[in-house]
Amino acid sequence: MPDLNNDDMISYDEFVVHSENYQKGFPNAAPEDFPNFEMIDTNNDKVLSFDEWLFYIMQLRSNKQ
Repeated sequence: MPDLNNDDMISYDEFVVHSENYQKGFPNAAPEDFPNFEMIDTNNDKVLSFDEWLFYIMQLRSNKQ
């Protein structure tokens, strides 16, 4: 998880930093191919918990099966 300040949550700013760095590895991918913060922040509290991140990853995996 891209938790830069080790508070066990991912803020919007931390998410943006991580996303920008990650997307550099896929220069031909469209921006909509990557998740946005709001897609993962299911309780709309403006931070991502480990449970929200895990839920998002599990959804991706189940959609591929």
